[in-house]
Amino acid sequence: MSALRSLTFTTMPKIGANPTLDRRTNIIARLEEQKLLLKDPRYTRTVRTWVKKDGQLMPVDKPQRVLPWWRLDANGSYVFFIRSGSKAIEFEKGKNAIAVPSLDKMPLIIDILITAVRNGELDEQLAQTKKPATVLKYLKTALIMRPPGLPVLKTNESAATIPVRALIQRRAASPHQHGCARFQYPTDHQSVS
Repeated sequence: MSALRSLTFTTMPKIGANPTLDRRTNIIARLEEQKLLLKDPRYTRTVRTWVKKDGQLMPVDKPQRVLPWWRLDANGSYVFFIRSGSKAIEFEKGKNAIAVPSLDKMPLIIDILITAVRNGELDEQLAQTKKPATVLKYLKTALIMRPPGLPVLKTNESAATIPVRALIQRRAASPHQHGCARFQYPTDHQSVS
């Protein structure tokens, strides 16, 4: 028991509690993959997914193609960019790529970028590339099955401006008119289960 008294106890930190460090780790792993892709153009990452076999979920490793983060420029040199999500991050205003004179210099550029990410020099740029806001499922349904008389969503309007409650009430009043014979939409007095 005296051995435990010499130790200092503390709470265990939560995993993934720091989104900045998570972004850094993710980008560094992707940059390391780019170095592997330079060495072997047929490189694929292995992703573990779960597949149902005979009623049980089984882990399966599947290969996933890695897309290069460089392109050949018109003058014969290369440009390297970092993707965060589906967009390339901007290093400076309007500049989202790094000029690389030849493919031999690409590993050096990637190593410099890894060091910059580790030091936190790209934290601001990585934080700006957020996932796009998702539209709720019932709003997507409302947009697709819009009865005549309701306004069409314009690009500068948000999805919240559509009168969804009015749409649901109209459909509940006449489901056959709009091609929804099997589904009955809830009204104010009906409970949604």
